[in-house]
Amino acid sequence: MISLPDFRSDFIQNCRIESQENGQGDCAAFVERVMEIFGENGFWQDFQPCFFSKRLKNNAEVRFDGFATEEAEETLCVVIASYSGMEQIQTVTQTEIIRSIERASRFLQNALGPKKLEFKKENLEIGHPAFDLYTLANELYSKQEIQKIKFLFITDGQISDRLKSLDIKTINDIPVAFDLIDIKYLYEVAVLSGEREDLDIDITKFTATAEGLICVEIPQSIDLFRCYLAVIPGSTLSALYSEYGSKLLEGNVRSFLTTKRAVNKKIRETILQKPEYFFVYNNGIAVTSTGIEIVQTSSGPRITNIRNLQIINGGQTTAMLASTAFKDKADLAAVAVQMKLTVISSENKEHNADLIQQISRSSNSQNPVNNADFFSNHPFQQQIKQLSELGDCEAPRVNNMVYRTRWFYERSNGEYNQKKMFSTPAKAKKFEERNPKKQIITKTSLAKAYNLYYRHRPDIVSKGAMTNFCKFADEISVIWDRSENDKARFNPCFYRQIASIHILQAKVGGIVSSQAWYDGSYRANVVAYSIAWFFEQIEEKFGKERVFNYHKIWDKQTIDDDLCELFKELTSYIYYYLINDKDGRTTTNVTQWCKREICWTNLKKKDYLFPTLIENYLVDRKIIKEEEKTEKNNSKNISEINAQTSIFTYKLVDWKNLWNYAYLPKKAISESEKNAIVAIIKMYEGRGGNPPKRVCDMALNAMQKAYEDGMQIAR
Repeated sequence: MISLPDFRSDFIQNCRIESQENGQGDCAAFVERVMEIFGENGFWQDFQPCFFSKRLKNNAEVRFDGFATEEAEETLCVVIASYSGMEQIQTVTQTEIIRSIERASRFLQNALGPKKLEFKKENLEIGHPAFDLYTLANELYSKQEIQKIKFLFITDGQISDRLKSLDIKTINDIPVAFDLIDIKYLYEVAVLSGEREDLDIDITKFTATAEGLICVEIPQSIDLFRCYLAVIPGSTLSALYSEYGSKLLEGNVRSFLTTKRAVNKKIRETILQKPEYFFVYNNGIAVTSTGIEIVQTSSGPRITNIRNLQIINGGQTTAMLASTAFKDKADLAAVAVQMKLTVISSENKEHNADLIQQISRSSNSQNPVNNADFFSNHPFQQQIKQLSELGDCEAPRVNNMVYRTRWFYERSNGEYNQKKMFSTPAKAKKFEERNPKKQIITKTSLAKAYNLYYRHRPDIVSKGAMTNFCKFADEISVIWDRSENDKARFNPCFYRQIASIHILQAKVGGIVSSQAWYDGSYRANVVAYSIAWFFEQIEEKFGKERVFNYHKIWDKQTIDDDLCELFKELTSYIYYYLINDKDGRTTTNVTQWCKREICWTNLKKKDYLFPTLIENYLVDRKIIKEEEKTEKNNSKNISEINAQTSIFTYKLVDWKNLWNYAYLPKKAISESEKNAIVAIIKMYEGRGGNPPKRVCDMALNAMQKAYEDGMQIAR
């Protein structure tokens, strides 16, 4: 396994490569890469880079590197970096951490304090991200939508001792919290495939009586998990959420709250007007854990400690309790919440992750968290992964290379690093040569490329990685469920186009960074709007006869000089539009402006003269359609083979067990699915041929239902 020093060296070298390509500093590249990791895990996905350093009149220094919001827990985050880039790992002291946080805190103290107008006038420039943070903080504060201010301290060094105390407890009566991310933490995240840190929660610290939670165990016939019913006081649940925030929310629930959250008036009314009825009216929460501690008391067994608590259903209830306690100063003493707790063994992490997904899917089946929110395990992801490994999707040989490289699809967070870390140095080097770091496509970057190239929606892309991903997942889920022909749209041609857009995004990002007007602000927004408008114009002016010829990028694995010149002019126009345009604008906050559909709608109305050389990048629509048609047919054949292959991942005993299960009373197995199961059994026993894909799919669907219902599988 790769060592911590080697991991750090590799991480820093990647940041330096990105720094050179994008024309930014090494520290800025380090910050963006760390925040990208958080974004891909659903945290701090609305990150805005913003290096700001200023000395005030009293000689006090203000400095920070960016900001973000966590909508699910109404938290405003200020990012602070301590980056050395030195060969040896530096030790970061508590004194340095405190000093850095104090520098950043001065900005918010001015933004929310009585001298804010003077500070704004003398230190901030409209159109700079620091101005956006300033106005955002004021806007959220005035609406009572900041429950917590968090300082995120990140470093390429190693923290000697975790920060235990700081004089700053609140800013303008808003509680302050801190997250410390050092290189060791990043190393552990990468080694553990992006898993979150363990949470060991002493429940007695969050209950009024310090006795824990009353519970009763529900006997189970299998050893995979243990189940309990408990009652958790509303004040305890609110306090837990205030302390740990979105770390308590299972990923799908977190995404749901972030992208679709609306104030639930009925929950709030019950809390404020009839708190004693809350237990009766509310469905409660469902949670999972990897272990608990129970003590016997005179009133019965009580849970005193919970490890790795994840709320998989009831996120809205939890968030509303915390919000009402904060905004309305509600007394939650009379509020009680029922809790269904499933304790899962921590031994088999891969199996447990799948089990948690299945529990979460079932728990949310009656709620408006749709299947798109569980998209990480969608068959679409499996198909894209298969495409990434096909020869037809390997990059052409360029720059006199003797071999072709791959565009690696990272279906799960940290998968690329995992491939390297558990290999010998020689194998890791060979893997990286075939799969260069700059040729990684993640779930979120795929969604971004799709919404820019196919849907032309930079406003949605500007809302952050997870919001954009959920919109993308909604659409793909609908397409996938329509027909086999629609599924076949996701073929090698599709993957090459997505990879080409990744190339274009990287190159346009570098173009933006090299411009004289670029001051470190809004690069991601300028890139998104420029690329989306480029393809919008092509579709509007030539769409009926000609389309963009993605081979112009794919075949060279770069963009040529003419396209560079086009985007130099276009990105400049976009930048000044985003910071200066007043038409229909209700905010001076550029970051927020870029997220609004009217920003994109107004841009499309502009009379910008695209150079005629744009036609050099077009091709007859029929040529691309014919290419897509051929690969669609090939994709259908591959899909047929994959469906039949999937049947053999289960043993004959599994199919016979499924047949018995299907005929149990009240089991949701249709007659068509029962017939499909019989066909599979006949094939295994040599009494029938290979069933067609339709039959295989029905049988596999029945197997999935039975598995989710608790049927044991031998494979």
